[in-house]
Amino acid sequence: MKRVLLIVLALVTFIVAVTAATPLSFVLRKSPLSTFGVGWQQARGTIWKGQVVGLARDGLPLGSIDLTMSPLRLIGAGGAHRLTWRDGQSRAVAEIDVGRSQVALDRVGAEMSLAQFAPAITEAFSTPNARLRVRQGSIVYGTRGCERASGTVTSDMLEEMGAQLGRVFPELTGTLACDEGRLQAHLEGRADDGTVIAVQAREGDVISITLDNLSRETGFALAAAGYSVTGTHFEYTVPLSEEAS
Repeated sequence: MKRVLLIVLALVTFIVAVTAATPLSFVLRKSPLSTFGVGWQQARGTIWKGQVVGLARDGLPLGSIDLTMSPLRLIGAGGAHRLTWRDGQSRAVAEIDVGRSQVALDRVGAEMSLAQFAPAITEAFSTPNARLRVRQGSIVYGTRGCERASGTVTSDMLEEMGAQLGRVFPELTGTLACDEGRLQAHLEGRADDGTVIAVQAREGDVISITLDNLSRETGFALAAAGYSVTGTHFEYTVPLSEEAS
């Protein structure tokens, strides 16, 4: 029995040693990530810990990620791969699981610069420091795009916009969801003067800001700043596809 245990231990040690030296680039090439439109320029390190640079999805540059693999996950015994993503002033962390037909992200936490991903919006409303934050996010992508998503989303964009107009607007809160294969975030808020604010961003489509039930003062402030206001309604939309190009 002792001899058998020693042989098993030696085999396990050998397998772990060989696996630990496996290049991350080899593992990624063998993975089904390309099925989901994911590509990269270079992968560094090993299967246990490495970095992917020049990451892109459907041609859209996405920065770089650091990966820490779970040995338990690799042998089907649970655990989770951990990734840290960064691109300029934006960053995120998540647990990732890649299957044959799905890529699942769990425990997603992110803080993104809107000036980086939607510059036309931040320039139009003079909100260069606006951020979008995600907490406890969960996103599943299949071969046809976003299949399901959840999580809390917040943004201080309208707070900054209100400050530029001399008005007090609230922090916006909302959720993640999937719509026709695209990830989207819908956020809402209500100002003290009764203005109802909604922001919706749809992956590869548009980001739109809508203000309804405008008070006379807020309507005047928007008009004075050069925006077009229709009665008690204001809307501003920018194609995200152009933002990313």
